Amino acid sequence: SKPKEPTLDEKKASAVSALQVILSEHKIEPKLDELQTRINDTSSAEAIPEAVSTYLSGVLTLEKEVAYKILDETKAALGVADSGLPAEPEVLDETADVESVTDASHPVLIKDMHAWRASMQVSAGVRPVRNLDEFVEVAEKL
Repeated sequence: SKPKEPTLDEKKASAVSALQVILSEHKIEPKLDELQTRINDTSSAEAIPEAVSTYLSGVLTLEKEVAYKILDETKAALGVADSGLPAEPEVLDETADVESVTDASHPVLIKDMHAWRASMQVSAGVRPVRNLDEFVEVAEKL
């Protein structure tokens, strides 16, 4: 069974507590009543980071870099941080092979792992840098 998804009120409470901890780590005194009203005025969980952003820049008047860092930490604490992927993963169809994926900077969504691994090319194997016969001759001289 899946874990129970937190309600909107639980997400709001966790956002307030997470932001309090993060602001105390940065030695910034929060205005709790203003923070609480801004978070409580949000209508969805997706609007909480935007409310935090306006609170940091509007109420606390923090520098842009500090506000961005605190907002990023708050998003990470809430589990809504940006994944950092440069693009949406493209879906490989059943006929696609490894050669069709030419750009390694774009993520690929693999639906059938066994078929994808079977389509990969096997490497040629390890080859010595120096010829092994050179070492045989040294052993005969000893």
